[in-house]
Amino acid sequence: MEGVVKQEFFIPNLSKQVQNVIVNCVPCILTNKKSRKKDGFLNPISKEDVPLSTYHVDFIGPLPSTNKKYQHILTIVDAFTKFTWLYPVRSTSAEDALDKLKVQQKTFDSTKWFKFVDPLQRILNSTFNRSTKWSPFELLIGVTMRNKEDLHLRDLLMEEMMEELQEQRDELRQDAKKNIQKIQAENKRTYDRKCRNAPSYQRGDLVVIQRTQFGTGLKLRPRFLGPYRIVKVKPRNRYDLEKVGNHDGPKL
Repeated sequence: MEGVVKQEFFIPNLSKQVQNVIVNCVPCILTNKKSRKKDGFLNPISKEDVPLSTYHVDFIGPLPSTNKKYQHILTIVDAFTKFTWLYPVRSTSAEDALDKLKVQQKTFDSTKWFKFVDPLQRILNSTFNRSTKWSPFELLIGVTMRNKEDLHLRDLLMEEMMEELQEQRDELRQDAKKNIQKIQAENKRTYDRKCRNAPSYQRGDLVVIQRTQFGTGLKLRPRFLGPYRIVKVKPRNRYDLEKVGNHDGPKL
């Protein structure tokens, strides 16, 4: 195409202009997947050796809708002990997440999955964790989780008052902190082998974000969503974005 244009017209820096048009082609950017290493190295979150200091929050789903209109599971994990809370929710709105964070209450037939959320939560919290080498319940409370019939709050509170239990719990947490740091270092080495330094963006730059939704028909949709404008630059290659125009993707 460039050769045809040159036969009839003289345009200064034509090659550079053509390349610039191709590089900034929005439909091309949204559709094409770059065959290169991922941008950005892994930045593990520092973990304090105190439970309930940092939380990881995410939604699982969408799942088959139930008769109560539940479609997702809100998952909240204590970053240190790995203690997990699971809540069936009807949407992935921030209001739903904040409501469950403020009031932590418990809330196969494919439409009855929500009935198994509480047993699943109990299993997760009593299961050995690779990072800490202990179960989340042991790190949070200081003892092994008992059977459902034996979970008497008064007994646990009495045991908490024992000095020996306090010392044991502190030792568990120190041990868990070392194990977490070790696993984080291993995960970073593995992750960074497939990555490169992230490009640096400035406030006002236009970018796209990778599509992460799963579902029927999405395989043929663009791999990326955008454009978005950067409104704030944060540490560790993080940015606040705002949506530009009317297109698929979160408003952010």
